[in-house]
Amino acid sequence: MINQNILRSSFFISLFLFVSSMQAAVSYIDVETYKHSTETLYARISIPDTTGPFPVILAFHGGGFTGADRKRFKDSFHEHCNSLGFAVVSAEYRLITEGGKHPNAVKDAMHTLHWIIDKADVYNFDTSRIVTLGSSAGAYLAIMIGLTCGQEDFQPDFGPYQGKTAQVKAVVSSMAMYDWSAISEGSGYIGNYRNVPSASPVHNARGIGCENFILFGGENDLDWSPQATAYAMHDSLIAAEKYSEVHIMENQGHQGFYEYSNEFEIWCWDSLEVFLDKKVITKPVSVFANNLFYKQQPVQGRLLFLKDLSGTGSLITGGQVYDITGKKRRDQVFQNGVLLLRP
Repeated sequence: MINQNILRSSFFISLFLFVSSMQAAVSYIDVETYKHSTETLYARISIPDTTGPFPVILAFHGGGFTGADRKRFKDSFHEHCNSLGFAVVSAEYRLITEGGKHPNAVKDAMHTLHWIIDKADVYNFDTSRIVTLGSSAGAYLAIMIGLTCGQEDFQPDFGPYQGKTAQVKAVVSSMAMYDWSAISEGSGYIGNYRNVPSASPVHNARGIGCENFILFGGENDLDWSPQATAYAMHDSLIAAEKYSEVHIMENQGHQGFYEYSNEFEIWCWDSLEVFLDKKVITKPVSVFANNLFYKQQPVQGRLLFLKDLSGTGSLITGGQVYDITGKKRRDQVFQNGVLLLRP
């Protein structure tokens, strides 16, 4: 007689293998973004398995400006971003030993922003919805790009994008160096710029480039991104009439943000998803039709759900109008952002 435990074990092993086989691995595109005289910069791109154009998360790795590369953002990070409808561009910049001392790393990061805009048609990027994101050193680059991409200060002085400016929709900063004068770390990167105001994000809050910011930190991060500097950054952004949130995790030290796995990362994503949906994904639409006021419900992607005061709903995609069962409505048409009644 066959041992029942063996049967059960075999069943669960088979089930695990089946489920694993159904989970498609992330497909990456590794591409050169710029070739300096001695260093070549690359980006790693992942794209959702849906219809674009896609909002973009431009992600910068940390590592104290001394190590790591585009591969530091793991599969689970790409998978989660893709599941929310975002393409991910994990970008490289020159490290200290490669000529990446301030301000060169910022200019490398800015170059990649322009590269994304330039390659929008190739990868089906929605350049009106670019989010810069980073952890630690990468967060410093992400917020510096967001604060200054609309002005000339840190634009690249090399390559094809010199003299250009840009805009980003939002910045996600996890444990950035907001005020170099308030910390002692990072001397190899910041050098003689530590007390130069323009090198610190806290003094660039009124810069041109982005209006929406979310800041994450740890209560016990005392060396690189003390919580007092995160609150100072938040206050500066509010004073500059920009949208800002700050979230500090209790009993948390300096922590990376490269996966969707550990407690800190999942804690961040709980607030980040709400922020992205509110500031990046959802496109607010209000229309008036048939004496009824329609308001868009918050959903992901490019699908609009309009619900009138009587409770009747309409799904709108590609200019076509459907009822909530998926049946095409003959009495309505959606044109130029307005829901119209057919004659």
